[in-house]
Parts: sequence; structure tokens; C-alpha cells
Amino acid sequence: MLSRGRVEPDRSAHSQQIKLVAERQLDIGFVHPPVVHNALQAESILVEPLIVALPETHWLASETEIALADLAQEALIQFPRSINPSLYDEIVGLCRSSGFSPRIVREATPKQTIIGLVSVGLGVSLLPACLENLQRSGVVYRPIRGRNLSIDTSVIYRREQPSPVLKAFLDIVRETTGIVPEHFAKQAGM
Repeated sequence: MLSRGRVEPDRSAHSQQIKLVAERQLDIGFVHPPVVHNALQAESILVEPLIVALPETHWLASETEIALADLAQEALIQFPRSINPSLYDEIVGLCRSSGFSPRIVREATPKQTIIGLVSVGLGVSLLPACLENLQRSGVVYRPIRGRNLSIDTSVIYRREQPSPVLKAFLDIVRETTGIVPEHFAKQAGM
């Protein structure tokens, strides 16, 4: 929530963030699309591939890339479907297109908890590549060989007259990510 230039983090789930922004309880949210709400604007700020998080002692840990089919018999730890049904379904669909139904043995949130469960050997996980920056002992991260998903992270806010504080925050997000929103690019002749 933005309030007089102050940022207060709120770790609400995807659907909850959309609801809170639409109802003016939050000024801005960071979500994985799709976002279907007429009152909200969504701007993509990061697109990245999925990676595999493995215990460092896992038989695949020495590989430089992991074929998704190699995970067919593995215990998978993922976020609950209720957090982001479309992304969850895309991950399941990606596994099925690789010839197997994922064996999801645990669901956890937040993603740091998933990484903790991987670190103690309870399974492997498919996660956005940015989480590789969370260096946790006992965990290695490997890119997926072949067909993969791209995960989009977007900032959402209400379309109607953003406050000066919200505009300034969005400018910082855009500058930090190097993103020029399409409607601004058109106005600037880019």
C-alpha cells in the first residue's frame, strides 16, 4: 500500500491482490497474469523461464540442464493451485506435454518455503528463474532443456487517475526494470 510516500508490503495471494487493488485497499500489486478486471491496468515488468530447484545431492544435480521428462518419477513441490490457477495449470500441462503427469506431493507458499523443503530433500520444484538468486545451502538450480514456460510478473493498479505517489512509484518500477509501457512508447513516438 502506498501512503504519503510510504510503502507497506502486503503478501496477499494473486487473486486477493487483484481484489484488494480493485477495491482500493491496495494501490498496487505484483502478480503473475492473467489479470481480468476492467478497472485494473497490468504492466509486464519481468518475463523469465521456469527452472528446476533440486536438492544438491539429487541424481540430476550434476547436470547442466534438466529435461522435464527426467522429473517424471520425482516428488514435486509446488505452490497451491488456488494461488494462481492458470500458471499451475500451465505447469501441469507442460509436464503432460513431456509425457507425464506431475507427482505433486506437497504444496507450499511462499516460494522461499518451497526452496526450504527442496533443501531438506523432500522433492524438486519448478520455479521462476529469479529465485535462483535465493542462494540456499542444499539447493541447486538448473535450466530446463527444451520446451519451457515463460513466467510473466506484472504490476497492477487502478486505471483511473493514479495519485502522484503511485505515478512516482510506477516510474521507479519502470526505470528499474527498463520497461517502457506500450501506451507511453506510442506517446513518445517510440
